Amino acid sequence: MAEFEPLGSAWRKSTRSADVNCVEARHQDEVEVRDSKAPVSRLAFGARSWGSFLHATGRSAN
Repeated sequence: MAEFEPLGSAWRKSTRSADVNCVEARHQDEVEVRDSKAPVSRLAFGARSWGSFLHATGRSAN
């Protein structure tokens, strides 16, 4: 499994997102993921869970 690298405190848009359908993520104490159209609602994952998700989907944690 790839090593986990923090995203930083600023929200980052997914490179695969379209102009209006954006997934954003950031790293605070946990990795947070949200839909840019509904920024108040977010999902939070621990670093290990996030790394496992990326590994399972064939993505890199970098």
